[in-house]
Amino acid sequence: MSVPDITLRPTSGDDLDFVLGAEGDPANSQFIGSWSREEHGEAISHSKYFHLLILQNQQPVGYLIAIDLQDQKQGVFLKRIVVSMKGKGVGRQAIVAFIESLTLMQPCNLWLAVDAENTRARRTYEALGFDEKPVLGDQRAQLDMAVGGFPESSLLMFKGLCPPD
Repeated sequence: MSVPDITLRPTSGDDLDFVLGAEGDPANSQFIGSWSREEHGEAISHSKYFHLLILQNQQPVGYLIAIDLQDQKQGVFLKRIVVSMKGKGVGRQAIVAFIESLTLMQPCNLWLAVDAENTRARRTYEALGFDEKPVLGDQRAQLDMAVGGFPESSLLMFKGLCPPD
């Protein structure tokens, strides 16, 4: 499936009406957390966050939030990806573009927490090379705290980005 002209650019304050609308859409809100305008604004201005608008033919079709946890030796956490057009490959292409943008940072892994009931997202992540990894106890608690929390029922999926030794 070819998705033309998917690009990413930093989200600006002018984009927040779109971001909040996409986040509040019932097709998305059942699977993701929601933030206030102020929380999105803080992420946009904080250097450890990637708050990126997903564009198709220069029009917004979604957004992506990730957290740089390199200083904690935890790679990059893909906190949220929201697309307005489901089943068209937009989210998949956006993740591929995001991974390509991480080349200079060289994180050894990209990881995320996904709702166990969100089979569409899980299939997409698996197709992109993410593997579910059981993480329990103290390690899960540390990851949870590092990213500001995720539901207990979430599955953690990881994609290795470093070449094997």
